[in-house]
Amino acid sequence: MQVWIIHLTFVLFIEPTLAAVYRENRCLPGEPVNYTLEYGDLGTFDSTNYPANYNHNSSCSFLFTGPVGSRILVTVNEFHTEKCCDHLRIGNGHDQNVKTSLIFNFAGLIAGNKAYSSFGNQMYMNFTSDGENNFKGYSVDVEAYPAEGNTSTLFTNLINEGAFNYHPIFLTL
Repeated sequence: MQVWIIHLTFVLFIEPTLAAVYRENRCLPGEPVNYTLEYGDLGTFDSTNYPANYNHNSSCSFLFTGPVGSRILVTVNEFHTEKCCDHLRIGNGHDQNVKTSLIFNFAGLIAGNKAYSSFGNQMYMNFTSDGENNFKGYSVDVEAYPAEGNTSTLFTNLINEGAFNYHPIFLTL
């Protein structure tokens, strides 16, 4: 009697899922440009012409939506606008007309590597400039992170570097 031993080897090929990477440097007037962010997605949003000066009389809006149960993190890489009249506003939710939703109103010269978080899974960002002086503008990174549990590498690094700015009403760690 012969005994055959059969050894089977299975090789499983798994194609890695690549996170979406957004790069936006256009200011489109009108309705907000909507971006859906999944965990791992990273968007960099720059003012028009960045790092050269942005345009006069700009007005543009973005709406970021993450997975249910997530929050949106905006990290300011660089920011320089006319202090009196050119603003980047970020806020909770989808309606920038609700005054209580405003998280921060940027104008002037702001040190980079500062992060701001939404309260829920949506955040709006609105940039306006007048017809007078214009400067370099802004560059910000945007990502979704879990409201509880594991955080992203970017978020963790910002906390460790002491660069995370938040108001206790908007974020609890």
